[in-house]
Amino acid sequence: MLRLGIIGFPLEHSLSPLMHTTALQNLNIVGEYKAYEIKEDNFEKKVKQLIASGLHGFNVTIPYKTRIIPLLDKLTKEAELAQAVNTVTIDKTGITTGSNTDITGFFEAIPEDIRKKIKETNVVVLGNGGAARAVCIAFLLNGIKRIKIYGRSKEKLERFKEFLTDRKNKLRTNTNIEVETCHGMSLPVMMIWPIYTANFIETLSDEIINQIKNGIDIATFFSSNTVGCFGVLAEKYNLKKHIQAIAVIGDETAKRAKDIFGKVDIVAKPATEEDLIVGVCHWYA
Repeated sequence: MLRLGIIGFPLEHSLSPLMHTTALQNLNIVGEYKAYEIKEDNFEKKVKQLIASGLHGFNVTIPYKTRIIPLLDKLTKEAELAQAVNTVTIDKTGITTGSNTDITGFFEAIPEDIRKKIKETNVVVLGNGGAARAVCIAFLLNGIKRIKIYGRSKEKLERFKEFLTDRKNKLRTNTNIEVETCHGMSLPVMMIWPIYTANFIETLSDEIINQIKNGIDIATFFSSNTVGCFGVLAEKYNLKKHIQAIAVIGDETAKRAKDIFGKVDIVAKPATEEDLIVGVCHWYA
């Protein structure tokens, strides 16, 4: 029997057991997928016990995507670059391999005609959280021309740029990486989405709007809230005609984008349901 699961804390919100158990049943695979909630003060011990228990593999969610790395024998190239693991496989000899399927999943969802010209493409990314990291690594791996990242915190944006620049140098790509701060987004407002998104729109400068007009080949969205936010922005500043392609993560985001923009060119499936939730919660983290 195939034994799988997910580790993290908390896991009450996770739909992964339901989703993957249903997938196993539909594929006629005899197996199980369980949630293993592990508290932080007992993490290393519990993970080692799970690996030794005969588990074949497990997903990793917050807050352990980085903390899991020292406990693994190997990392895939993508996981090494991202320094984040969301999937662990265990072979018959007990060797563990950590991978990051967010990266490959996103890029493989891009239509072939867009992939062919990816090296000449400019991309604007709104936000610099975990989902943005995976997408940016995917673009770096494929030699994209330019990435412009907008976020709320100057310090976090600079750290994010340093991280991506280090990866760019390791990959020896010529990607131009730029960051821009969107001011006026206070942390308390972040808890109230309608006010927060309106605040985001109203604080964008003319310079940023002009850069968006000159730089959007692909607009990337990780949540339906952000699509709505950008939709108002696009209407106000007549930006729709400047967007060549729209990329989204998740079916809900795709539906919202199609309603607002009339098209969706790239739909990437999150590795697990909670990855989409994490992307939304940490949108401007």
